[in-house]
Amino acid sequence: MPKVMLNRTRTGNRFIDGILSLVRWQWNSVFFRGELVTRQNPKGPRVVTPKSPYFAVMSKRNLDRREFIHRTAAAVGAMVCPTWPTIVRAKPKQIYQLATFRADVTPPLGHALMGGGIAPAQRIDDPLFANGFVLSSGAKPIVFVAVDWCEIRNDAYDRWRAVLAEAARTTRERVLVTSVHVHDAPVADLEAERILENHKLAGSICDLKFHEQALQRVARSLRDALRNSRRVSHLGIGQAKVEQVASNRRFPGPEGKPLFSRMSSTRDPLAHEALE
Repeated sequence: MPKVMLNRTRTGNRFIDGILSLVRWQWNSVFFRGELVTRQNPKGPRVVTPKSPYFAVMSKRNLDRREFIHRTAAAVGAMVCPTWPTIVRAKPKQIYQLATFRADVTPPLGHALMGGGIAPAQRIDDPLFANGFVLSSGAKPIVFVAVDWCEIRNDAYDRWRAVLAEAARTTRERVLVTSVHVHDAPVADLEAERILENHKLAGSICDLKFHEQALQRVARSLRDALRNSRRVSHLGIGQAKVEQVASNRRFPGPEGKPLFSRMSSTRDPLAHEALE
């Protein structure tokens, strides 16, 4: 048995020595061809010397028997079995968490409605709310909130996004604030209100103190909701026809020509009888 192993070892050594010599000869040929190509460069000849990085990397004195075996095994494996499947570890499924929140943002009696465009609040027929959700998946969460107000403008919009971003531990760019645009509701425009107050002008757009209180109430509701986030398992999409809730301002007239005469409040019987 030792003699057989010795013969196999000697045979293997001769085989490796032969391949090693062949590879060294091929590499020397590569050097020679590379030098010829370099001399054809219009910028001028460049001689490849032992001090050149290219020559140093590919030099035969950098290749010993052990390194040659490792490199040859890897190269032969890649050439002989190019169709072997690559083992790729599957990425874990992304888990989404959803937290819903709601807060009362009903203005006090006497508060301006529609930015002063109509009479101030005299009674509360229906409370106003801010409804939203926080969607997270390991990255910074996304916040969406719809507010039952007429408008949230300018620096008020920036203030809402900044406060809710801090509450959700995300950035303001990932916070979307929208208003439902009901007319019997506040318009938030902080700088416009400050201009009125600083110049002692009549009228009011919004109460600055109430605005901040309402916003902080929404932020507290958001933080509380994050403690009870639930895993998202399904996504459902549906549609239904809604009647006697809203209507289009434009509607076809008797001659088929579009009319734009149906406002939020109208006594025009033609507008009443037209399709929603």
